Amino acid sequence: MLAGTIEEIAERAERILSAVAAGAYCVPQEWDRRIDCVIKLPNGSVVGEMISLDNADEKRIREAGERLRQRWLGVDVELQDELKPPIRIVRLST
Repeated sequence: MLAGTIEEIAERAERILSAVAAGAYCVPQEWDRRIDCVIKLPNGSVVGEMISLDNADEKRIREAGERLRQRWLGVDVELQDELKPPIRIVRLST
């Protein structure tokens, strides 16, 4: 499991995720103790997966990254714990 504050976990998760799916990023959702891993598709829509902090390990994040990469490539793979539209993403600058 990744450890630290939710912001630290999201930062580490984003490094892992973006190594698998370029352009993918993570958004911490402190209110729900999860991170959202998302990618913007070529058509402009956004897809993503929710990952509970209790399940935030490198394997789970890499698997999410692979599914998001496949979606970006146009392959209609099923996402695990998919974020349902409308997806509101707010990235805070640090």
